[in-house]
Amino acid sequence: MDRSYSVVMLLTLLAALGWLVGQQRRGRQDALDLGVLALLAGVIGARVGHVLANWAYYGERLTAILDLRDGGLSWHGGLLAGLAAVALAAAFQRTDAPPYPLRVQEMLALLAVPLAIGLLGGWLACLLTGCAYGLALPPPQRFYTFDWPDSYGVLAYRLPSQLLGMALALLLLFARPLRRRPALFLMALAAGTFLIAWTRGDLPVSWGPLRATQWIDAGLIFVGAALAIAGQQARRRAL
Repeated sequence: MDRSYSVVMLLTLLAALGWLVGQQRRGRQDALDLGVLALLAGVIGARVGHVLANWAYYGERLTAILDLRDGGLSWHGGLLAGLAAVALAAAFQRTDAPPYPLRVQEMLALLAVPLAIGLLGGWLACLLTGCAYGLALPPPQRFYTFDWPDSYGVLAYRLPSQLLGMALALLLLFARPLRRRPALFLMALAAGTFLIAWTRGDLPVSWGPLRATQWIDAGLIFVGAALAIAGQQARRRAL
């Protein structure tokens, strides 16, 4: 894997941690602790997700599972693990805290910016190294296709999956109304990656009519909707 992948991901990590440190200095005392917890869970989940999706390779090379130099990380695996960590952290908060759905929403709102930063960095790293490449289309070149390589260096006119992913990340990063409504933020994130999956050429695993990652995205949209409804009900009960 090109060294630029590691450099971009390291800078992404530092940017996300820097934002969390800034929030802690502004009075959010648990910002850094929550961010580090979600980050550690996310990295582990991202690696586990990548290994499971490529078990045909790693099943014969078990020692390679812990070798992160190949850049093998799964966005959806990391996202699911990070969300699970947030859900557990909210469950173990002090007894005088707000109702559980509101605690989860509060934590997700705090992590929305680091999550968008991570998404942006991941897509940028893939743009530079060819991972998460777009679906190849036959010539001639269209205005929306680019002569870009895949992760093996094969050039072809491809749909701009990485650019679409970066655009989604920037939208989530700068759309403050979305960040203030974490359930809607989660739904928008999942819906965006669901649609981008149709443009990608590196997702061979499908379950029925959809790719595996799209089923996960559909589940996350459902979770976001359920969280929004539960939050509204909790606020009504608190009145």
